[in-house]
Amino acid sequence: YHLYQIITIQYDLKRLAECNANIDLMLADANADKKQITITVGKNQQQKVFYKAAAYNIRGVMARDVKQDSLAEESFNAALKIAPDFVLPKLNLDDMHKKNPKFITPDNSAIKPKN
Repeated sequence: YHLYQIITIQYDLKRLAECNANIDLMLADANADKKQITITVGKNQQQKVFYKAAAYNIRGVMARDVKQDSLAEESFNAALKIAPDFVLPKLNLDDMHKKNPKFITPDNSAIKPKN
């Protein structure tokens, strides 16, 4: 729990190298895909997800911040592979698709902009 809190604080402070190093630590933890954390996903909504999924989501958000869209997509999809109902990576991927209508999906099809 504390490592996840440190990761989120480091991200908020834009200490991305340290944040990324701690994400690596969390992903290497054998219990990160067994233990869960409660994350706020909306105004009054919360969701329990595995630490590993939460770490991948933060890595994806960081990657988007530095314009590494392929790493962001890979990270969000890794989070969804662990926790298919995890709202945040779904929203993050959807946002990527809206901002870049030519964004390529994992099945290699282009996403068409909605009119």
